[in-house]
Amino acid sequence: MARKNFEPTTEERKKVYQLTASGFTVEDVAKTIYRYGKPISDKTVRKYFRKELETARIESVGAVAARLFKKAIDGDTSAMIFYLKTRGGWKETAINEIKAEVTQTPEKIDLSGLSFDELEQLEKLLDKGNSKANTN
Repeated sequence: MARKNFEPTTEERKKVYQLTASGFTVEDVAKTIYRYGKPISDKTVRKYFRKELETARIESVGAVAARLFKKAIDGDTSAMIFYLKTRGGWKETAINEIKAEVTQTPEKIDLSGLSFDELEQLEKLLDKGNSKANTN
């Protein structure tokens, strides 16, 4: 016996719209709609809920963007900064100054008298010093 053609209900359309607007994938949405005791396929969601899938994300992002823009216009400093960084091309730049004392070091250091353990300890100290120099 053949199954009837899938006919989405108004409730299912609202559910697909809300889940898509919230950022859920088609695969996740498909798992929430059941027919004959089983979730429908991703293909069925794409076929019968095309309008909801196409418009939900655009409209939800638009609604949030409109609220952000209103907050920025009304003087919310955080909203202003965020808007200008993301939409206005503004950016923050950090200037790091490095100050170091120049000391003379011998051209060659004789390490031949050190044991293997002492050489490993020296290597660790040098690595530690280099990592501190890179973070400052």
